[in-house]
Amino acid sequence: MASTLKVTLTENLTVDGNDYSSTRTKSFTTITNVYKTTVAVGTGGGTILNLAGSAGDIGTLDEDTIEYMRITNLDTANYVELGFEKESSTASGYWVKVDAGRSFIVPVSNTTTEHPDFAAHDSDHVVPSYGEIESITAKANTAACNIEIMVAMNG
Repeated sequence: MASTLKVTLTENLTVDGNDYSSTRTKSFTTITNVYKTTVAVGTGGGTILNLAGSAGDIGTLDEDTIEYMRITNLDTANYVELGFEKESSTASGYWVKVDAGRSFIVPVSNTTTEHPDFAAHDSDHVVPSYGEIESITAKANTAACNIEIMVAMNG
């Protein structure tokens, strides 16, 4: 039986008496499986998750079923660099820095025919073809950090 995941972003802010608060909720109504774990990330880095056309083993998720993905840096002082990569032979990817205590929500398409994708380019405002995320790497900057991975899936 499918369950509903509700993700709510709430911002509470008042500046000089003006309210800039906002709440946005996104519901995912077809969740049947969850992958949630805490991973220790060292300064040498390494792969934390693989995505494939079908789940083959622990740590490899079926890209066809992913509805929502969040990675949170649980450290209180150090940042973590996350790498989202296509197959290693193409050297295609993009990287984000997730500061201590912050989260990164991986964009996932609203359609079931698309997988978590990325596009990166070093030219101004040129959008290349999107590539499917096949692996996610993590590297701590100064000292080892724990990160939390939460993935909600529809299969």
